[in-house]
Amino acid sequence: MNLKKTLCAAAFILIIAAGGACLGQTLREYADRAGVLVGAAVDPRLLEEPEYASTLAREFNMLTAENALKWGAIRPTRERFNFEPGDRLVAFAQQHRMKVRGHCLAWSEYNPRWLEKGNFTPAQMSELLREHITKVMQHYRGKVFAWDVVNEIFLADGSVESSVWYDQPGIGLKGKGTAYVEQALRWAHAADPDALLFYNDYDTEGINPKSDAVYAMVKDFKSRGVPIDGVGIQAHIVDLEAKDLATIEQNLARLAALGVQVHITELDVDLPSGAGQPDAAALKRQAEIYRRIADACLRQPKCKAFQTWGFTDKYTWIPNFTKGAKGAPLPFDENYKKKPAYDALLAAFRERALVRAGFPAPVELTAEQDHQRMLKLLGIERLRPGVDGYNRAAPNAVNYDESKGGPTAPLPDPLILKDGRRVMNARAWWERRRPEIVEDFDREVYGRAPLKTPRVKWEVLSTNREKNGDVPVVVKKLVGHVDNSAYPQVNVDIELTLTTPADDARPVPVMLELSWVFPPGWKPPPGFTPPPGPTWQQQVLKQGWGYASYVPVSVQADNGAGLTKGIIGLVNKGQPRRPDDWGALRAWAWGASRALDYFETDRDVDAKRVGITGHSRYGKAAAVAMAYDTRFATGYISSSGAGGLNLYRRTFGELLENLAASGEYHWMAGNFLKYAGPLHAADLPVDSHELLALIAPRPVFVGAGTTEQGDGWVDAKGMFLATAAASPVYALLGKKGLGAAEFPPAETALLDGDLAFRQHAGGHFPGPNWPTFITFAGRYLKDSRQ
Repeated sequence: MNLKKTLCAAAFILIIAAGGACLGQTLREYADRAGVLVGAAVDPRLLEEPEYASTLAREFNMLTAENALKWGAIRPTRERFNFEPGDRLVAFAQQHRMKVRGHCLAWSEYNPRWLEKGNFTPAQMSELLREHITKVMQHYRGKVFAWDVVNEIFLADGSVESSVWYDQPGIGLKGKGTAYVEQALRWAHAADPDALLFYNDYDTEGINPKSDAVYAMVKDFKSRGVPIDGVGIQAHIVDLEAKDLATIEQNLARLAALGVQVHITELDVDLPSGAGQPDAAALKRQAEIYRRIADACLRQPKCKAFQTWGFTDKYTWIPNFTKGAKGAPLPFDENYKKKPAYDALLAAFRERALVRAGFPAPVELTAEQDHQRMLKLLGIERLRPGVDGYNRAAPNAVNYDESKGGPTAPLPDPLILKDGRRVMNARAWWERRRPEIVEDFDREVYGRAPLKTPRVKWEVLSTNREKNGDVPVVVKKLVGHVDNSAYPQVNVDIELTLTTPADDARPVPVMLELSWVFPPGWKPPPGFTPPPGPTWQQQVLKQGWGYASYVPVSVQADNGAGLTKGIIGLVNKGQPRRPDDWGALRAWAWGASRALDYFETDRDVDAKRVGITGHSRYGKAAAVAMAYDTRFATGYISSSGAGGLNLYRRTFGELLENLAASGEYHWMAGNFLKYAGPLHAADLPVDSHELLALIAPRPVFVGAGTTEQGDGWVDAKGMFLATAAASPVYALLGKKGLGAAEFPPAETALLDGDLAFRQHAGGHFPGPNWPTFITFAGRYLKDSRQ
């Protein structure tokens, strides 16, 4: 990177750090930094409206006259030119340091009656066009940087449309094709050699007969030295499916290959007909189309300008020209409020600005591609397949026969040092053995979190008094903005909701749940019915505790394709992981710790009495959070299974090989894949009982359902055995372990020690164990003043 680029990148980092990576930014600011133009078509009369003018000046660095420079407006009679509206537009642009595109000098429509009905000879028509182009362009010479010299000559099949210029009688004459376009361009170049000269047309976004005709014309002109500098792609989109956009990048690229610029000149996205305000789904799809077209433009170096036809739904041509349209095609609504389409454009321009400042976009890989990349790094050709949990007749069907469950190999002893000596006291545990176990989990299982991670700034979005059941509560919705000044291409905002009893002035214990966010329309599995009685949240409120909901996927996506984004992608600056980098479980645990950071600042929370809970994959993450962050006071780890508290050396339910496949590998470190390839579970230097050992001496409750009711995949007995095997560490540290060696019957709670276990009689859900956990945790979360 040369000195100039380094200084630009450094300056951009300072701007981002001072103002935030995304808050308070405008399209114009990002377009300026990206080195491109972003504009809108404007009616000069509306510049008298303050909000119209201020929005235009704030958001855009380019504008064009919607109609003021067309023949019908600028030349009402043969002898008189009305430059006043255009001059007003140019003055506004100069005042606000904006560029002006000129639209347009020759078109089949918007022509004055005197021209259409004048019965001029071809020679007279030719002279009228030359005179018009010359006078208009010379009037605005040095003020208008680019002109749509000719507008919309082609029909959908690629033939030339009849027009006053083409065959009535026209200077082109039938059979002469694009001769008048060529002549207009030559006259335009003579009138203002410094202006960029464009041909502009609609329905030419993708590759089709019409865009083929435009391409052929431009190719011919360039080969013969006709002065044409660019092509304008209008992009009036009337189909939210927008199938023609599939080839937009290919079309832009082939035009650019001819040596011309490409501008998106008249973009708007029409919504379906119907009464009322557009619904959320339509607005989302509209935004997706805006983003898709913006991305296509900004990825093409020759695409130098991007313009919408208007910018506010308050003023749009759509209702007057499109039957049944709602008239909501633009990035701002009729009240100048930003729509999802605006956010989509802002994201596209922001990304281009960051790339230009030296921040490349995150590497894009599918989960399968990234999985194969990791295998190649490890020198592994293929992995052993996991078990099939659906087809009991499959050769690799899951095992639910306890006689075959194992453990299949001896478990590592958590109290034996690497040099073979036994740990005899707490000091040796904390100073020597525990760090050894942490290192093994870091390197081989969950991956290493960076020694220094970005700071998080918490923002309280809302505070409301509500009721949960009959208990008055205070609900705070929060977001944790993760500092991304080192790599602004990735945003991470942690979603957290805190609920505390409204009538308790003292700080209260809080249970933090790693919470699922289900997609719209999601329904629970067949046969599931919520357990009767109060929810777990209502149960903890009855104890005088609060509860919080943290959304792990707001920190890191639950798929391999997301590993170059989220917190992992942020610290890796958009690059794929190394084999010992942290996976999603460790990242989700990191997010839980950041929530605990916030609790330490909230006067309603007793941060020394915060418990953590999670179910299934979030049970895994909750256990990891407790192991790595000793501030969590207690935990309810529900149905965590493989990768959580189930022993890897078991062959019951889900196996290590399932975790290593492309659907789940992202939870773990890359190195973990070795144990489903050349190595086996027995080769792991640690097992899951040692994850519990890292939690010691804090109290943990481990729970699950039964195999018969559908929770066999997580292997309740395997988790019981891990809990029992961690008990000697608790004993060494002066606490009581599980106190049982035999797997108890369902519904039998083991609560006598600081390690607790219960298998409820239901399936894969945590609810039935909550009352038992609350009894267990109540011993530890009591207020010391009681």
